[in-house]
Amino acid sequence: MMNQKNNKKEGINHQENSQDPIIDSVRRLDEKVTNFQLIVEEFFSKNRTKDQFYEKVFQELCQYKENFIWERILKRIFLDVICLYDRILELKEQMTGNTEILDIHKHVESLGNEIEHILRRQGITKTPEEGRKFNEEYQEAIQVTATDDPEENLKIDKVVKVGFMYDARFLLRPEKVIVKKYYIKKEKQNGESGGN
Repeated sequence: MMNQKNNKKEGINHQENSQDPIIDSVRRLDEKVTNFQLIVEEFFSKNRTKDQFYEKVFQELCQYKENFIWERILKRIFLDVICLYDRILELKEQMTGNTEILDIHKHVESLGNEIEHILRRQGITKTPEEGRKFNEEYQEAIQVTATDDPEENLKIDKVVKVGFMYDARFLLRPEKVIVKKYYIKKEKQNGESGGN
């Protein structure tokens, strides 16, 4: 009987000893898999960061290129075309009402319209005319006229030169305007004086 008990104990010890290396191997394998998983996650994390970095650099380079082309080339050309447009509008205004040169007036007006079409095809549009209240984002007040009507305050009295935008994002030239400004009239009332 004692022998049987000893044999059972040896069998249990033998099982425990044989399971220890298996359990140890499984634990080591689990640690290696976990370490490998961490390495893979770190690798992909670094690659995502690299991809994000490259994407950001690429976007900044594209923006720089667009700004460079705009500032160094396109803006100058468009401003010259707009000056030509202004000159044509001035000629048209000077010819208005002169019946002797009515035919030339039509040609000048046609030329002005053609320049507007050319600008529009290139992404150049007139600044918005919403509400006709002064908006410093795309208008420049070159003169102020007084008004005694508070409802007229900051309304556009006259557009001196049309404003233009490129691609609806860049202000090429602000609209030059005359703006109405409300001033309170100070009237002296009878019986009022600075003293008692």
